[in-house]
Amino acid sequence: VEWTREELQQHLRPRGGLEARDMEMLIDCLERMPSERREDFLEFVTACPRLPPAGLIALEITVAPAQPAGSLPRARTCTKELRLPKYESLEQLEERLCSAMDNAGGLYDDDRMG
Repeated sequence: VEWTREELQQHLRPRGGLEARDMEMLIDCLERMPSERREDFLEFVTACPRLPPAGLIALEITVAPAQPAGSLPRARTCTKELRLPKYESLEQLEERLCSAMDNAGGLYDDDRMG
């Protein structure tokens, strides 16, 4: 899976009051990920480990804030939404996102999200 920082900035859609700092940390994290972890991210958020032929633009992944701060991120695959808590550092975001992806167990939708 290949993407550029510019593609991430253009095609990940922040919503719900997500702060610019949090979005930039996520973009930094995704840009640094090796290809196999990018596949894990796509599967976590969209239920498919590959980009469509049109690339990120076709996915329209939204990123919204989540509570409590420091908790694991959550995903809703039916709407291609990542719920991202606030983190103290890029390293904390990377650790929590990887933990969420590794422990998703094939169930990605969180029906309790509002």
